[in-house]
Amino acid sequence: MEDDFQNKVKDYFRLFGEKKKLQEQMKVLNADLKELNESVLLYMKKNEIPAIEFQQNMLRVKSSKRTPGITKKMIQECTFFQNDEVRERFMNSLPHREVKHFDKLVVTKKT
Repeated sequence: MEDDFQNKVKDYFRLFGEKKKLQEQMKVLNADLKELNESVLLYMKKNEIPAIEFQQNMLRVKSSKRTPGITKKMIQECTFFQNDEVRERFMNSLPHREVKHFDKLVVTKKT
């Protein structure tokens, strides 16, 4: 049983190391992709190109609108809530979210 545990720990650290290397590669790829994304999007919008077909893929300009979420600051600045009592009652009536507890393994550098 102890040999099995030792092997699992070795495998864990081997996979952890591989994952770290891949994450570093992904960070570089994501930075390159972000840079290309900005320039390609700007060019497509400037030249009114709605989509580009490349091999089996389509590259499209997709526009969307999203209303931002309501923040505590927005509520406090809202004229409806200028009355302190009304604001306080409203803030107290918001539902309470329970804190969830999770356990996980964490690898840190040896000091």
